[in-house]
Amino acid sequence: MEMTNQLNYLSTLIPEYIIIFFLMVIVFMDISKEKIAAKIPLVAMSGIFLAIIVAVIFSGNFYSTEKILDPNAIFVNDGFAFIFKFMVLASSLIMIYFFRHDEEVNSYKGRKGEFYILFYSMVLGMLLLASANDLISAYVALEVLSLPSYVAAGFLKRDNRSSEASLKYLLFGSAASGVMLFGISLIMLSVGSTSFASLTGIGTVIPADVLVVMGLLFIIGGFGYKISMVPFHFWAPDVFEGSPVSVTTFLSVSSKIAGVAVFARFVLSSISPELQTAGILDLGMNINSILVFFSIITMTVGNFTAIFQTNMKRLLAYSSIGHIGFIVAALACGSENGMLAIPTYLLIYTLMNFGAFLVILLIKSRINSEDIRDYKGLGYKMPFLSVMMVIFMVSLAGLPPTAGFWAKFYVFTAIMESKLYLLAIAAIFNTVVAVFYYFRILKTLYFEKSDSEEVLPILSTGNKTVLALLGVPLLILGIYFSPVIELARETLKIAGF
Repeated sequence: MEMTNQLNYLSTLIPEYIIIFFLMVIVFMDISKEKIAAKIPLVAMSGIFLAIIVAVIFSGNFYSTEKILDPNAIFVNDGFAFIFKFMVLASSLIMIYFFRHDEEVNSYKGRKGEFYILFYSMVLGMLLLASANDLISAYVALEVLSLPSYVAAGFLKRDNRSSEASLKYLLFGSAASGVMLFGISLIMLSVGSTSFASLTGIGTVIPADVLVVMGLLFIIGGFGYKISMVPFHFWAPDVFEGSPVSVTTFLSVSSKIAGVAVFARFVLSSISPELQTAGILDLGMNINSILVFFSIITMTVGNFTAIFQTNMKRLLAYSSIGHIGFIVAALACGSENGMLAIPTYLLIYTLMNFGAFLVILLIKSRINSEDIRDYKGLGYKMPFLSVMMVIFMVSLAGLPPTAGFWAKFYVFTAIMESKLYLLAIAAIFNTVVAVFYYFRILKTLYFEKSDSEEVLPILSTGNKTVLALLGVPLLILGIYFSPVIELARETLKIAGF
């Protein structure tokens, strides 16, 4: 029995072992002959693909009728971990396509290997975050993800914006890590354990421990930084604007998937809804109330600030902050529908954002600009790209007949079920604001005349195919969304949520 448990525990991290193995292979390839180093992108893609296959094969363990691991283990293997790991790996596979078509990254021909080494290190950190079931393991995984991210943000060393982005990311990230570590130490001092499971119902055991309150708030701040939750979002716009488009895409999508995974597990596994945080200011605020507050200010700041942006990457940075507000809103509900909305929203968010950033990447490669004002008339010069941008923008706005509508619909359903009416009003108001700035982009594409008559290069069949693979599912799921909901419901049921 002991041997079986050990084997089951090892199976928890098999995708991570594969990533580590291929990371070492890429390191040795990078220091080999140029002909061998040129194969790194193909090897990187093969490693991610193999990790996906193995994760799916071992999904039988994830969906077993019994928990196969001790709930106090530092890493757990359940349906919740699987669905987030799968999204991380699938998004990482798409990221390799971005890297291969990012002219900024590829201009540093002698450093391609370095970039994929950084990328694989970040993937490893994300996978560990998805399985983390302990504050210490979550912190270590967060650092494994963050450290290479700082370097990747400054990969364009000849670009001052990239260097600035890297430095800001490092400074803010270091501060957030310190705050989170301090919070963990306060929890350890008060409770004597850092396991998520051991913290369940902590409010009934230590109802008025100020150290617990401060520790929880500091930890929420650390996780909030990773997912760009206001007021821990200041790094995101500058870093998104200064980084290569492919790195910006990674930080906006893949990195947030892992951050939301561990944040959701921390909140829902270790803190019961009844937890009273020592009656902060004697108002009796519980963790749900705190999350409602963060949700409202996050979606409001993100969406309202996006209105004034002219740089596409910066606009989508604030847009992503607004979307995080909706995800935190689902988490704040503390209900089954709230939990159901989180993975479904993230899945659709991944397709929408990947598509939008790929359009930005392809447009930049043709007009050498990320400024919205330079998109004038592109609806007629680049018809396919513009049509795909319409699909992605409409879905990001949460309008039918796209999957983005259903993603927000389930968040609204959870909010109303939990009777969080103030949050519902804020969410509706922010959706209207988001429609305004997303449609401003479409107005520029189709209703403003171009200042240039230059004929732009034709889009390759490969690029059209990838865009279609990202955009068409948004339309199909906009009509038939049931499979996504059923998969998420079954996954969360097995995970125990």
